[in-house]
Amino acid sequence: MTLMEVAAYLGYKPKYIYQLIHKKKIPFSKPFGRKLVFSRQKIDDFIALNTAKTEQELQIETAHYFLNNN
Repeated sequence: MTLMEVAAYLGYKPKYIYQLIHKKKIPFSKPFGRKLVFSRQKIDDFIALNTAKTEQELQIETAHYFLNNN
């Protein structure tokens, strides 16, 4: 995917994508040191890693923590 495609896919402006690249917060490749390229699978994985947990997921996680640490 190109930078413009990633921006459209994520719903952000290209300028914000550049900021994420600069901070190395989003996975990207730069083959031959030129054009930025993005793997759709890596972008999907990036989105999945940054998903907020539901109240139920947090409660389950808390219960597991206390059961395993007592």
